[in-house]
Amino acid sequence: MGEARRRLGDDGTPWRGLGRSRVVTGDVDDVRVYSGVLDVSTIQQLRDNYAKPSL
Repeated sequence: MGEARRRLGDDGTPWRGLGRSRVVTGDVDDVRVYSGVLDVSTIQQLRDNYAKPSL
């Protein structure tokens, strides 16, 4: 549960900007508010990693 959060938030911190974005990192309860705006590449990465149906 903490792996995805650590991988997205503390490793490279691809979040930048002045806005705030809520990102669900894999788990329903694992929602974190980042003080930054998502890049297009970051959104694509989130899509590739987390937007896939896990059924």
